[in-house]
Amino acid sequence: MIFEILHKHAMPDAVRDQEETLHRLAVAYKNINAPVGPLGLSSLKIATTGIRSTDARYAKVTESLQDLTEERDEIAGAMISMLEDAAFANKPVNEGRAERLIERAEDLLRRTK
Repeated sequence: MIFEILHKHAMPDAVRDQEETLHRLAVAYKNINAPVGPLGLSSLKIATTGIRSTDARYAKVTESLQDLTEERDEIAGAMISMLEDAAFANKPVNEGRAERLIERAEDLLRRTK
């Protein structure tokens, strides 16, 4: 994370003041959005299981993965918007909203294990 390598005085106030929350938000974002992150790898396993199954099961797995992707996109979009607003526009993060996004990301990961 860029927060870890910047000197405190070089960070925008919004980042410096909420560094811990932003760090947790960035980690959750990476976990659900990185192609070889936990969600990406779980999705690959789920897809492989579907491919090796019956046509009906494959269709069901494909639909589930599409739903998962839509939910991930919604969460990740909100997260990156918050991170960019803090880093580039010096906007404070709504702590409650950030926590809810982190929880939703963690729930998504739990559901794919």
